[in-house]
Amino acid sequence: MLRYLAFSLLMFLNGCYACTSNLFSESNLHCQGEACAIDYNGAKNLILEIPTHIKKLSISYNGSGQVVLHKSGAHLENLDLQCIGSAIVDLRGVPAKKAKIKYRGSADLKLNASEIIDIDYRGSGDVEIEGGAKINKQGNGSGKIITSW
Repeated sequence: MLRYLAFSLLMFLNGCYACTSNLFSESNLHCQGEACAIDYNGAKNLILEIPTHIKKLSISYNGSGQVVLHKSGAHLENLDLQCIGSAIVDLRGVPAKKAKIKYRGSADLKLNASEIIDIDYRGSGDVEIEGGAKINKQGNGSGKIITSW
């Protein structure tokens, strides 16, 4: 049976939204003002709900599970993702103006960005992009960048 690591970033605490579900030892969540950073190592799934006031999200994921951003009405200014492993990452639920993506391995990524996406990759994973952003890419491997505009 799949075990889920679910972050629900919906409780207001000292001017910052905080995690309301159990944190496992493999993860760290840091929030300050309009920014949140999540560091995760492991094989569990990471399911996120981002409150509407968050404008910058950084995710560092080392593992083989899934990372999913649920639709929440939030619109990020900046999204930073570093992914190492064979994860399936679906960030389309929360659109970003700018995204910076770095992955190593066979991760399959889906995201929505409207202005600029910087992609640095090494491996065989595919990146599927919605939103019409200008794409700057560097790297090597057999992965493809797929656009839907």
